[in-house]
Amino acid sequence: MRKLTSFLIASVLIVFSVNSMAIPVRHHFAGEVENSSFGYEGKSITGWYEYDFDDYDPNEPNLYNFFNYYLQVGDLAITEGQVNEIYGGISYFNGSAHGFSLSAETPYDVNGSNYALDVFTLGFSDGQSGTPENYIPTPSTLDLSGLLTGSFEIYGHSSVILPDQSEGVFWLTGSLQQVDAAQVPEPSLALMFALGLAFLVGLRRKLR
Repeated sequence: MRKLTSFLIASVLIVFSVNSMAIPVRHHFAGEVENSSFGYEGKSITGWYEYDFDDYDPNEPNLYNFFNYYLQVGDLAITEGQVNEIYGGISYFNGSAHGFSLSAETPYDVNGSNYALDVFTLGFSDGQSGTPENYIPTPSTLDLSGLLTGSFEIYGHSSVILPDQSEGVFWLTGSLQQVDAAQVPEPSLALMFALGLAFLVGLRRKLR
């Protein structure tokens, strides 16, 4: 009876953790600055965006805070501020996602520079066109790994001292290519998975 109980506990831990590890999913990208107000043209870009169904509200049509992002270029490391106001949209037709876009209202530089950033937009697409459907995202149907081409824009709202020490309004645009995607399990889920494996290993040793 104890062995059966141990097996059931281990199975539940593993199944729950594996199912939960499907979210969030993080997509990495690389690219190049095309235009800026402070001489960053040609600089390399790296970063990621991710979506997390734990933050998904099916009653929110604009996918409020479903997405998050991080972008590194030169000395800048841009992500969303503490207000975390991110709105998204997904172009879904013919049974799959063919594009998405997000808009953020409080981007900031992680390195502490105050460039009066006001708007961040990012989008990716596979280049196909079609009539968008009314789509409700689910972990089993949402796959953005095929959206390889993207772009971004960041704008400020007032004049500041910019990264090149000139004075003006911050703006930065560039092109992006998606390079890979990976699941990002939470530490608690990883621990749950490890405990489940430990239960099974211990049970197997006892059965020998």
